[in-house]
Amino acid sequence: MTVSRSVLDRLRWKPMWVSHLGSMKGCLDYLNIPVTEAWLMGATGHAFLLNMDSRATAAGPTAWNNERLMRLASNVGCVIHAVRGWESAPDFHTRQQLAWDHTKRAIDQGLPCYGWELGLPEYYVVCGYNEQGYYYSGIGTADYRAEVDRRHKADLMEGRMSAGLQAELAQFGIAVSTETEVRQRFGCFVFTDVKTGKLHSVLEAADGRLLVHDDYDRSGGCKPWRELGVSRTGFMEMCWVEPGLTPDDAVTVKQALEFALDAAEEGSPWIFPGFKSGLAGFDLWIHAVETRTADGLGLAYHAAVWSECRYFAAQFMREARERLPGPLSGLFDEGEALYAHVHHHLQCVAELFPFHQRQPSHISDTDRLEAALRHLREAKQYEDRALETLRSIYRKLDETTSCL
Repeated sequence: MTVSRSVLDRLRWKPMWVSHLGSMKGCLDYLNIPVTEAWLMGATGHAFLLNMDSRATAAGPTAWNNERLMRLASNVGCVIHAVRGWESAPDFHTRQQLAWDHTKRAIDQGLPCYGWELGLPEYYVVCGYNEQGYYYSGIGTADYRAEVDRRHKADLMEGRMSAGLQAELAQFGIAVSTETEVRQRFGCFVFTDVKTGKLHSVLEAADGRLLVHDDYDRSGGCKPWRELGVSRTGFMEMCWVEPGLTPDDAVTVKQALEFALDAAEEGSPWIFPGFKSGLAGFDLWIHAVETRTADGLGLAYHAAVWSECRYFAAQFMREARERLPGPLSGLFDEGEALYAHVHHHLQCVAELFPFHQRQPSHISDTDRLEAALRHLREAKQYEDRALETLRSIYRKLDETTSCL
């Protein structure tokens, strides 16, 4: 019997703490739409987001209404279509079928797809399908390949491939050179095989071992399409991505900042009940650490996610200055510097509570918690000033783009 099967071989998830943006970046790369991670993160407004509940649980980074973000993706040259549904809704099975039919049609047309919770409660690139369900790529799908000497961590931290590390990787059939770029993404050191072009990542385990993982290829198994959305969260979302037109850079920045400022306000329509964003979100985070009520997993996860976002916020400000030279340059410089400070302090929290090495004792370590509090308070102060800078940029862009 012939098994119906279709796969987009070049489609890969890009390792990012914000798995939604990692999925979108994979789809954009597949469509050969040139956009940096910073421009994608900033143009969609995600670089400036923060979402928190009273215990800083791990739900925050994904528990918010992302529909406006997905509409803003049109500003980086693509159009995202989605089928969504709640397991509790009476039309859920109809929506499951609709998602399945649209995904197969899109993949047959060579269009990349991505969806929610094919594995963990995160976003995954959908690389193909067979008769039973979806092939996917993302968090948890990279296979463990080898272990390298933990002394190489210093080299990786500096972003370089030493001769010793090159030799060790060569033993496992992975080719690198002194020119190979090493980046930190999703808590891993990420690099590309110079011969195969495949992405590999090195993850530091809780015991200090350095584990090399394969490319984020499509999963060896697949998600049965009738099980999509039948999960703890009970939410189904499947998207497909088509090429689109890219607007004027000034319009892109203005719309991104408009969303960022809207999302940071009290009572924002994009933030779910029980959560707060912006400076109020920082207050919840600080209070949870102060009162020792913060969730251990959530504390580590929030630090990693929002640190990554603020890193790209600073980079987006820099790229915006390069794309829009002129009277706004000083404000973009100011925004870059402020978000670099926010990133620094949140990264310090992430290093105090490393996600991949988290242990129950972390959340009861008084010294770590006090240090984290100091960094969170500093981060909030810089965030406050950065939001004022965004407002200034937005007002000036609103004046100059109103006639576009």
